[in-house]
Amino acid sequence: PAGRQAVLSATAPQRPGLALLRTIPLDPHNESAAEPSAAAVDEAGRWCALGTSGGELLLIDLESGETAAREYGAGAYFRSLEFVHRGEDLVLLAGEQSPRGTVAAYAVGEGELRRLWSHESSQEIGSSLRDPGDPYSWAHLPGIYRIAVRGGRALVLAVHPAYEADAQKRSLLYRLDLATGEIDWTWPGGGALPAIATWFDADEAGELIALCCYGDDGGGGEIVVLRGDGSELARLVIEPLRPQLEKLSFWRSVAVGSDGLVGAMTDDGRAWLWQPEDGREAVELVLAEPIEIAGQPLLVSGAGAYRGRGGMVFATGVSYIPWHLSGGRQPQQPHPDALKLMAFGAGGEPTWAASLPNLLQGLASGPERRWLFAGYASDPEFAPAGGNGLAVFDAEVPWDPLAASYPVAGGVMHGSPLAAKGGRLVLLVEIAQHDASGGIRGAHALHLLGW
Repeated sequence: PAGRQAVLSATAPQRPGLALLRTIPLDPHNESAAEPSAAAVDEAGRWCALGTSGGELLLIDLESGETAAREYGAGAYFRSLEFVHRGEDLVLLAGEQSPRGTVAAYAVGEGELRRLWSHESSQEIGSSLRDPGDPYSWAHLPGIYRIAVRGGRALVLAVHPAYEADAQKRSLLYRLDLATGEIDWTWPGGGALPAIATWFDADEAGELIALCCYGDDGGGGEIVVLRGDGSELARLVIEPLRPQLEKLSFWRSVAVGSDGLVGAMTDDGRAWLWQPEDGREAVELVLAEPIEIAGQPLLVSGAGAYRGRGGMVFATGVSYIPWHLSGGRQPQQPHPDALKLMAFGAGGEPTWAASLPNLLQGLASGPERRWLFAGYASDPEFAPAGGNGLAVFDAEVPWDPLAASYPVAGGVMHGSPLAAKGGRLVLLVEIAQHDASGGIRGAHALHLLGW
């Protein structure tokens, strides 16, 4: 079939460029209120797993564009998905945000998903119930914030945000056996952490793991670095950006390189480069200096830390005035360092920088990490309307690295794009968006692009 031939011919052109191979509609008639919430693609580019905010888990055959299998989570919002090969078998790991906070493994066959094992994180971090009258109450539930397979083991971060009054927030990092789901170890070892750990990363061997965590009662946060056996190697304590802020927060704010380099950033325009195994002090970087507008400080949020080519890439987010000063009012003008990608070498030297058309949703790497695929979209509440889509950046071009772009009419799912075939195949997940007039822009769809 034409679609199959298109996918299988996703090879590098003589001159780099994006080529649309096919678009796969996910909900052609907008019949469901649920939207894509998590996705994964296997390295061969054959299968895409897609989870939705309504608890559906779809296995999509990228060669035919058909949904080959469908599973359902009980009261779930699928938050994280990851494919891994175990021997010759392809396995899908799926993490829910649900009353049970389940992580499960499925064997992927021709047209089927067969559950192998599951673990309910609510046993360790507690549970909450979804409020039928609140469409966003899933955010209160225990959830699997990230799954990463390193060194043949599954690293799983479970978090219970527990927004109810007097509820205790809890986080726990697990290492699980891929074959059985049995727990190798947890961090902390004596029970859940009474704080929020928003993200973690690890080197390819799983021997160096870093996670970012902060409390909910004000004060600072920490980057905690672990060895592969779950023992603690080092901590970097980070204080709030005073006097502008009394509290510190992270998002997808830590990354680990193969050379032992740890990159971290906070939600206030600061970042750090750190090699804890060498005993060196962390290098602090100021990505966006606070500036004063009409007597109020203007800051920049953090949109993510990522492994780069010989260093780290940090993404700045939107401009904001601290809540206690603004009451949620948006700034009248943006910070000059908002919505940017900034790359640094291991010693803190800048290597390249680029402006983003809109708020970063996800970053994937192409061959040799030279090419970076950035999904961007507007946040109706915070970000300017700068268009939505995919941008490709060349890490070998210091100050004007934009190489190609691909626009979409709707939004872009957080965590998108995804890359397969060594970065030669890129998947962008579009989501339908409601506009100011009550109409719908775009559609739920997979865009398959060759690079």
